[in-house]
Amino acid sequence: MAAQDSTLLEAKSVKVYYSVRRGVSNILLKAVDDVDFKVGGGYIIGVVGESGCGKSTLARVLSGIEEPTDGEVLFNGESLRRMSRSKKKEFHRNVQMIFQDPYEAINARYTVFDTVAEGLRVQGVKEKGVVEERVHRALEYVRLSPPESFTMRKPFELSGGQLQRVAIARALVLEPKVVLADEPVSMLDVSVRAEVLNTLIKAKSDRGMGVAFITHDIALADYVSDYVAVMYLGKVVEYGRADDVVSNPLHPYTQAIIDAVPLIGKKFVDRELIKGEISSAMNVPSQPRCLDASLHCGSTRLLPVRREPFSACHGLRIFSV
Repeated sequence: MAAQDSTLLEAKSVKVYYSVRRGVSNILLKAVDDVDFKVGGGYIIGVVGESGCGKSTLARVLSGIEEPTDGEVLFNGESLRRMSRSKKKEFHRNVQMIFQDPYEAINARYTVFDTVAEGLRVQGVKEKGVVEERVHRALEYVRLSPPESFTMRKPFELSGGQLQRVAIARALVLEPKVVLADEPVSMLDVSVRAEVLNTLIKAKSDRGMGVAFITHDIALADYVSDYVAVMYLGKVVEYGRADDVVSNPLHPYTQAIIDAVPLIGKKFVDRELIKGEISSAMNVPSQPRCLDASLHCGSTRLLPVRREPFSACHGLRIFSV
């Protein structure tokens, strides 16, 4: 996969397989299947796909929460598997994750101050004045101000949007180089989504931070991202600049999820939409869920198409360079 300059975090041929018991036999579930992926400083890369395609699993592997079955994760060119304890501590300071459900991700017994300060204390920042100053600065950055009116509140005293901003502040307080945002606005009202998304865009611009923005909504990915990677059944099937992928989708699956986006303010257009549920990763079909599928569609190897974006569609071989 072609990548942005200043690559910070990289997945090389990452596979995550699970053995699932079905009756008397075990079946291999390929959650992530041979994925190459890069996050560059100062860029947001959107990872788009339906539920069950492997987006969140990829994020957990990139964050070090989960070990890959095969392949490796590199940070600043160094393999996570071979890092010393002190290097791993530095890795976890520089690679932070924002989870989808803030109600599950934040301890209900902690105050806002303790939630945001926890990472600082784990990283050895314990001087009271320094901790207070950094916590207050992080809360102000995510527009929870004045911070003094929020620090002693508990999660049940906050709205969903406020709680998600606390989760973002917890990630940003360590001044990481990379943030992995897993569906960070899916539980929020439309009225507060823009504020949360603009906070991530601002952090990218202000701090030169790299962001992997995981979402099932390609319209959100287009709004936020510089690059977009489309995942289907554990594989990246299309990648390129966000404008190129959305305005000129080359893979039929990408075209299908774009066609599924409602056209607000426009008259209804009868479009041929993708049918059925996403296929099972335990029984990957020889042909993908595609209106143009042929007998040659068993492989989803990325083919270079007009340099960028890249697509895994066999019907596009005539464009290969």
